[in-house]
Amino acid sequence: MAAVATCRREGEEATPKTAAPAAAPRSLRDSSLLIVTLDTTRRDVLGFAARASFAAAQTPALDAFARSAVDFRRAWTVAPLTLPAHASLFTGLYPAVHGVRDNLGFRVPEAATTVAERLAATGFETAAVVAAPVVGRESGIGQGFASFEGPSREDGVEEWPAQKVTNAAAAALGRIASGARPFFLWVHYFDAHAPHAVRTTPAQGRTGEAAAPYDEAEAYRGEVERIDRNFGRLLALARSASRGRPLFVVVAADHGEGLGEHGEATHGHLLHEATLRVPLLMQHPSLPPGGCDVVASLVDVMPTLADVFEWNESGPVQGRSLLPSLLEPAARGTAEARPVFFESRLPWHEFGWAWLDGATDGRWKRVDRPRTELFDLDADPGETKDVSDQWPGRARELDAARLEFERVCAGAKPLPTRDGSASALTQLGYVAARTALPGDKSELHEPKDRFALIALRDRGLEELARGRFDVAVEVFEALKEQNPDPAPGTLLIAVARSRQAEALPDGAGRTTALQRAEAAWRAAVESCPAEANRRFNLAQTLLALGRDDDAIAELERVVALAPEDATAQRALDDASGRKRAAGNGGPAHR
Repeated sequence: MAAVATCRREGEEATPKTAAPAAAPRSLRDSSLLIVTLDTTRRDVLGFAARASFAAAQTPALDAFARSAVDFRRAWTVAPLTLPAHASLFTGLYPAVHGVRDNLGFRVPEAATTVAERLAATGFETAAVVAAPVVGRESGIGQGFASFEGPSREDGVEEWPAQKVTNAAAAALGRIASGARPFFLWVHYFDAHAPHAVRTTPAQGRTGEAAAPYDEAEAYRGEVERIDRNFGRLLALARSASRGRPLFVVVAADHGEGLGEHGEATHGHLLHEATLRVPLLMQHPSLPPGGCDVVASLVDVMPTLADVFEWNESGPVQGRSLLPSLLEPAARGTAEARPVFFESRLPWHEFGWAWLDGATDGRWKRVDRPRTELFDLDADPGETKDVSDQWPGRARELDAARLEFERVCAGAKPLPTRDGSASALTQLGYVAARTALPGDKSELHEPKDRFALIALRDRGLEELARGRFDVAVEVFEALKEQNPDPAPGTLLIAVARSRQAEALPDGAGRTTALQRAEAAWRAAVESCPAEANRRFNLAQTLLALGRDDDAIAELERVVALAPEDATAQRALDDASGRKRAAGNGGPAHR
């Protein structure tokens, strides 16, 4: 697939694309590869990218690495969501084409071709260590990795802390770097994702004791600093394990974190720079380090690696190789106003609000929420003033670029990606009310006008995390009443009731709590009858109540809605097997 057309400013001639070199230097081609993704890490929280308006963390390891790397200072994610962003990084495709539009209800399709698959086919030893189920094996992101470790949806572990990830990565290096072949290791850190934990030990030169008043940004910085310490250790391990073979290193974040900017505490509900602008660094001993102001996107990583390692990329790729900028410092300027695109479907999936689309050419940024705004990022990096009226030509250019982008994506026939398994991501705050998208968003609610409801949801999740289940239900009941669509509230009430039942020992009290959970899940199913995740959780509650026949009927509906969901199919097979065993005189469900 050809890349979408570039967008140029009024009065300027189109700038020809910089031609990629015929071949990468041999020192690049013969390298091993390390990709490190920093979940929820905004660019300006890192010391080397600090802004005066935002206090950065102390990140000496990443700062030192940046000094030796090519730093793409104008890089954007494709979506402020973990799984869509990682899918784009590894496939070179935007979400509209690879089809992964959210963390919940989607998976990377087998038809997609990933970096790991390409490198494995050329003889690389491959391994991945991830920190959260959102990019676990069930997400489909593990295609091509011979070894894939991390918490899964089934084991119920929310995340691996950075130290555990680094320890697992060290073990993986011991396996894949012991022979003569090059290796590719992907390591994913999740510590900076909400909820942000209060420091338990002060960082060097800071106070930050747990007894101090809670400061969300300070807690976030502490998590980033923990990642930094582990990154330094990981990098040293990988360089040692390469055994004299050059090591090509890519460091990127999937998205940032709002931390209250524009009213957004976390990410996914707006398209502002705090959540879209990401660190993107590439380093190799043969590459001259320095800053690069070429507009870049996470979709550019895969085609760049295709040029570096010279595999024949015959599939569709929407990103652009950054190899010219890596090789030639003179190619690191801002001559071309190339548009890159981003989106978020989360407001619709979670609350029934308008979804978001946007584009930027590096200076001008257009966002459709459905209110359209234009920002001049050079003059107004904080995005405080809509300049659509002052610069209508710029707005038209980006609108035209986005329309052409959408036309190209529609013609690409997006791959099927639905994943009905939704039984484990609510503990991370990923709570999808629906996935099917309506044709028009003009009449839907503006996300920016509804942030009080997100705060209400977050308060309920905090109460849930503390084990105050009845209080959480009260908050979610208020959310159900205040949001125009009751579906998000009904889902969260059901989650709270299930957690409450899980926390109780066997006995009459637990049975009563399970009955409440059943009623809550039935209400959740009624509000979104086509969503397999709600039916799956209803079935799990029925199984816990010992009502296998009712559970089997519900699981059959789940499998019909989501035939690719292996978790639901196993649950159906297990329940059906118990029923057959009971009919033959074997042990029945408790």
